[in-house]
Amino acid sequence: MPKILHRLARSMDELILFSLAWCFVLAAVIASPLFGLSLEIGGFLAGLALSGSFEHVQIATKIKPIRDFFLTIFFVGLGLNIKLDGSVVPFAIFLSMVVVLIKPIIVWLLMRLFGFKQRVAFGTGLMMGQISEFSFIMVGIGARMGFLSSSNVSLVSLVGLITMVVSGYLIIDKEGVFRVLKPVLGFIWKDTSKSDPLPAELSDHIILFGCHRMGRSVMVHLLKSREKILIVDFDPEVVEKLKNEGANVIYADASDTDVYDQLGLSKAKMVISTLKDIKDNLVMLSEINKRKSKVSIVVDAESVEDAVDLYKAGATYVIFPHFVGGLHLGDLVRKGVREKGDFESYRKYQQEVMAGAYA
Repeated sequence: MPKILHRLARSMDELILFSLAWCFVLAAVIASPLFGLSLEIGGFLAGLALSGSFEHVQIATKIKPIRDFFLTIFFVGLGLNIKLDGSVVPFAIFLSMVVVLIKPIIVWLLMRLFGFKQRVAFGTGLMMGQISEFSFIMVGIGARMGFLSSSNVSLVSLVGLITMVVSGYLIIDKEGVFRVLKPVLGFIWKDTSKSDPLPAELSDHIILFGCHRMGRSVMVHLLKSREKILIVDFDPEVVEKLKNEGANVIYADASDTDVYDQLGLSKAKMVISTLKDIKDNLVMLSEINKRKSKVSIVVDAESVEDAVDLYKAGATYVIFPHFVGGLHLGDLVRKGVREKGDFESYRKYQQEVMAGAYA
């Protein structure tokens, strides 16, 4: 399948047409008397086969309007199946509370047992606070085969709607929910795994949040300038690679307020953040300001609106990648760098940084 899709990828229309045809044909075959399964299972298997290709992101993007249309029809049908009577509603509310509360707690406990940090375990558990779409598929199959009554279908449908709505709002404000529940979670299961401590000899250093792509280039440039750096990153692979290179790195999330006590802010001379998430940057600025630090803070922004918010939050300087690129090019022209030979030294230095950043 990946080879076929790769050949068809030269034409987006052919790729999408083939993908849709594949889904409908496989769904029909799976639902035929030969297999006797449902159309839903067939559609799932068709999507599973497409997911192994490099083009699956393009396919998913192009069929998004179709998906949203059928999703609307699905929920309309779901609502039509719900029959609100006195016997169903109380039990549905009880089951919804079990799903929204008990299921995330179980996932949180399992994640903590496997050694994940408090924030990661909580976020994962919160994502599980709803029933799966497969519940609707299984209930539909059971109803068609006569195993489930209409009241059973109504019960599962109502629980699904309630849990999706409630968990959806909780996920939107998961950071706020985590801040409220953090003392309770810490009392139940305290974080014993501390981040790597700040080296005692490290002072007058630069703290770098994020060391992927842009952050990696910044790190290489600072090291060439013989600066002392403390890196904070939340990607285990990046952290492992940096440790193997002998870098001073702490595995931590920028939105984890406890980590700022381990960064030696009183000894640092600058903080640089290449994080793309403005929420993480705002938390970082807030925590540094709470500690009355006078350190300069440089952050990255994706839009003018984000830059305004970051400046209001206390950023010393906000950079835009496209603005910095234009500024650098204008500076080269201002210095008289125009001929091919004039660019040689800049090109050589750029290649050295790129070799260190993307090796």
